[in-house]
Amino acid sequence: MLVEVIRLDELYTSAQVAEKRARHVDDVAKRAQYRKAHGLPEEQGFASMLGLGKAKHEALEAAVTETAPSTEAAAVVVAEETLEQPRKKFLGIF
Repeated sequence: MLVEVIRLDELYTSAQVAEKRARHVDDVAKRAQYRKAHGLPEEQGFASMLGLGKAKHEALEAAVTETAPSTEAAAVVVAEETLEQPRKKFLGIF
């Protein structure tokens, strides 16, 4: 009888965990669709808070390609100008 109770409890617990994981996966997918529909960046969590991630680099590359410089030297100058902007401080410390 004890073995049966332990087995049933284990099945119940694993079913709850599986349901919670499925809800989390669905929530993440819905957030991704929302961001895509509203044109928000793909960054999440600390990456977006600290300004790290792919979106920043893609924006920089898009800015360089939109200017369509005639030579490679001009592209390097434009890229250096955009990278030398003052960094934002996090909590006034970093």
